[in-house]
Amino acid sequence: MPQPLTFVRVRDVETKHEFDLPDTHPFIAQGLVVLVKDKDYPPSQVARPVKYHPEPAPVPARQSAPADGSPQVATEKENPR
Repeated sequence: MPQPLTFVRVRDVETKHEFDLPDTHPFIAQGLVVLVKDKDYPPSQVARPVKYHPEPAPVPARQSAPADGSPQVATEKENPR
């Protein structure tokens, strides 16, 4: 009778997603994933759900208004001829 698979929790190095892989998976040996702490995720006989790590949305740059309320006017230094 074959041995049951043992799944370990790993984190993808590039995307930071966490998921379970069999403990003999080649990605572990190749360094494409790193093991997550056994204390938080002990080895399991059943694969657990994936934890995705979404990238934060880019924040558009904002231009602040002058403190004194005067209109913004470009200077000669900012608009060379």
